[in-house]
Amino acid sequence: MWHETYEEIMKIIISIFRSSFQAASFCMRKEKHNTYILSLDGDTDFHPPAVMLLVDRLMQYPLIGAACGRIHPTGTGPLVWYQKFEYAVSHWLHKTAEHVFGCVLCSPGCFSLFRASAVMDDNVMKRYTTLPTEARHHIQYDQGEDRWLSTLLLQQGWRVEYISAADAYTNAPEGFKEFYNQVGIRKP
Repeated sequence: MWHETYEEIMKIIISIFRSSFQAASFCMRKEKHNTYILSLDGDTDFHPPAVMLLVDRLMQYPLIGAACGRIHPTGTGPLVWYQKFEYAVSHWLHKTAEHVFGCVLCSPGCFSLFRASAVMDDNVMKRYTTLPTEARHHIQYDQGEDRWLSTLLLQQGWRVEYISAADAYTNAPEGFKEFYNQVGIRKP
């Protein structure tokens, strides 16, 4: 959450409070020894049932290291229309196909649930927190950090799943500056 505005931070806090009590009581009843990490962007809005679908999937299948939901970009304007098309093809179509074939390659950071024991595995966390030393590392580690984490989980034998019924909504950038920021291009 390094690009979010005050309004986006408040939106995420409200969403988390709305779902945290229900999710916490559900997890405590079902599973005492596992912890989950919810990954969200500051402009992501979701309802408790969406999170519960992700929690339920991870609790049912111990080999799943991460589960992601379906993201719906919101807003108006040509750049938003582009992102809606990109999400329709790249996220909904590709993720559904990957899920059917049994290997989702990326659990996006804007709405995913990770099994803490999978993420905290030494072979995952040590490599994930490695600082870039070469030019290619900046692209691999920083620009696609969600894909990099998913790759590390898959390499350790964890599964990544897509739950299309778990809906979340995110504000798509309406201007080029916001879009440029979202893509993750940082100044040195």
